[in-house]
Amino acid sequence: MLTRRSAVTGGAAALGLVPARLKAQAPAAPIRIGVLEDMSGVFSDLGGPSTVVAAQMAVEDFGGSVLGRKIEILGGDHQNKPDIGVSIAREWYDVQQVSLITGLTNSAVALGVQKLTADKGRINIVQNAATDALIEGSCSPNGIVWNWIARSIVKSTVEQTIRSGGRSWYFIVSDYAGGRVMEDEAAPVIKAAGGAVIGVTRPPVGQPDFASYLLSAQSSGAQILGVVTYGQDFANLLKQAVEFGVTPGMRLIAPFVFHSDLRAVGPTAVQGMIVAAPFYWDLNPETRAWSARFRQRTKRAPDVGHAGTYNAVTHYLKSVRAAGTVETEPALAAMRATAIDDMSTKSGRIRRDGMVEREIFLFEGKRPGESKDPWDLLRQIGTVPRAEAFPIPADPKCALLRS
Repeated sequence: MLTRRSAVTGGAAALGLVPARLKAQAPAAPIRIGVLEDMSGVFSDLGGPSTVVAAQMAVEDFGGSVLGRKIEILGGDHQNKPDIGVSIAREWYDVQQVSLITGLTNSAVALGVQKLTADKGRINIVQNAATDALIEGSCSPNGIVWNWIARSIVKSTVEQTIRSGGRSWYFIVSDYAGGRVMEDEAAPVIKAAGGAVIGVTRPPVGQPDFASYLLSAQSSGAQILGVVTYGQDFANLLKQAVEFGVTPGMRLIAPFVFHSDLRAVGPTAVQGMIVAAPFYWDLNPETRAWSARFRQRTKRAPDVGHAGTYNAVTHYLKSVRAAGTVETEPALAAMRATAIDDMSTKSGRIRRDGMVEREIFLFEGKRPGESKDPWDLLRQIGTVPRAEAFPIPADPKCALLRS
């Protein structure tokens, strides 16, 4: 029943005249973080719903709130389509008042969302996408690239392979932006070291049959087969390479690879492969402890983007607390001023172009008999210092580095 008291209160609210004592009773709006991922497609294993779990773990470990406000995680499926990704991000920013979007596996989606984020004055943290454009021509004061870019991973992997005797290369490269970027970055490094790229084929994303591409590689006479593809495509290609007998004559190298992809093909295909990454579940006691918790919840070991999301969300929340506000500019300033120290990164920092500078670790695939479980596939063989992994360009394409 509508009483006179409730009618008066309602009328006052409509006029914006709610007494201060009633306003104080209203709970503060939650701080919302969006995880925008491929939840159902070819990249859903290396990102997908498990990325949402990683973000939720970060919030739980942080205590569930900051500055007296509850923290909420939203999940969205960009379906590897930039228009869908940007549409979801726009709704999150405009309607849900999301302050940060992370995840963003898929370079084209990440580029679209990064532009929108700058326009809306929010923050995005890219996890698995690796196009150099994110910190070059399309760099943004509001965008952060947490894990890697193509150049850092390709340079580390290719140089290690060449040191072990791999001079002639053949590439099978997925025909999309991320694959082409890898090819473009690898070729100059190989040439500078006195090697050569003998041939390249570019299958479309979602190609189930790689027989013709593998036969072309095998007949080229190259020592190294550089594989630049991801998700289910990567698994299909490597399984077929073993099946067709390509691997005994050619050493398989994946300049950019995810642990879920390695798990899908198994130790027979992975043995001897050189891999560069900023995270591995078995890297140290801290990564093992967190990975065990993650594995209990997801029934799988974490990949680079899962760990990166946990670490990035934690760093963001610490910075919001330090800034005393969720407003973008102070939060970003605190994120850049605060060293990144987490389970896999020590004394990392966010550069002006948005790149997180950190060490990159080099791994080699174990022999089948050395693996203790299906996720135990790599051993660390080296570390690339952050100045070498992420050098500041002499002639930067990012305007933020030129200012």
